Amino acid sequence: MRLVALLKSKNVYLLYWLPFVVAAIAGVYFGMGVKTLPCEGEGVLSLSFLAGLFEGTGGKMAGLLLLLLLAFFVFWVANKYQFLGQQTALPALIYSLLAAGTVCHYGMSGYLWAAVCVTGALGRLQAAIADSNRNAPLSDFGGLIAAAVLLCPKLVMLLPWAVVSMSFSGRGMFKDFMAFLVGVAAVVLLTGAYYFYNGELAGALLLFMDNLKSGVDFWEVMSGQAGVFVLLAALLLVALGGMWPKSSSMVISQRRGMYSVMSMLLFVGSSLFFIPFESQEVLLVVFLPLAYVLSRYFIVLRRQWVGCVFFLLLLASGILLVF
Repeated sequence: MRLVALLKSKNVYLLYWLPFVVAAIAGVYFGMGVKTLPCEGEGVLSLSFLAGLFEGTGGKMAGLLLLLLLAFFVFWVANKYQFLGQQTALPALIYSLLAAGTVCHYGMSGYLWAAVCVTGALGRLQAAIADSNRNAPLSDFGGLIAAAVLLCPKLVMLLPWAVVSMSFSGRGMFKDFMAFLVGVAAVVLLTGAYYFYNGELAGALLLFMDNLKSGVDFWEVMSGQAGVFVLLAALLLVALGGMWPKSSSMVISQRRGMYSVMSMLLFVGSSLFFIPFESQEVLLVVFLPLAYVLSRYFIVLRRQWVGCVFFLLLLASGILLVF
């Protein structure tokens, strides 16, 4: 039961666990000799210049280091904007737990960098919710979402999510959408200018569409781990069922923040059913909103034995995703 008290604590001692959690899962990966998996094709924003720097085991170690830094960023966003209701390091711990196996497979993946952009975008959206008089956060929000989609075109569902989330986040006025579009346009135009300068502008859209359409059904890629996703889906349903009756007690900004996170999970998670994929790398983005939702459930949880079981099942899920 002391475990649950630590998980629900407002202190940040859990952050000291992160390197050990990631190292333990990486130890399972390297100890079992699990085979390396090929990454998805390049997006419009290419990170191919990093390929020569981070190959083989070095690439996986660099990816795990970036994962740790991303986990701290996940914590910082939740702590700064307090949309979970209190200071907690749980989102960083849960994200590290779930995402470490995927990083072990693919190393310094483009989706990992896209996850950094998405985390930053979520933070800027929370800033826009907290201060409705400023439009600069919405421009940043649009630019970061555009960058994530250009890095990984299969994350295209982030664009409709961004528009929908603004409308129920208290930032649904015309000027708000224009600020968002300015951010999107800035990144798209800068990327287009690069391709134009190199005489490859005509191929940029073709590259985007080819990346978007390549691959197979996601559940074929993950056919050997269907049980893990059934378990995670069950945990998510339990969490949503436990959180929903208590959502009315949240202050407006916190409620809007949590709704934006839940809707991201809905939009990005639904893409697993109709967008073809070549790998499981997209989980690095799917697990971001999932970590925040599950963290909120831990905070409002009252029965400690349920929390122990819940966390042990999450731990098991993180380890099973290595195989």
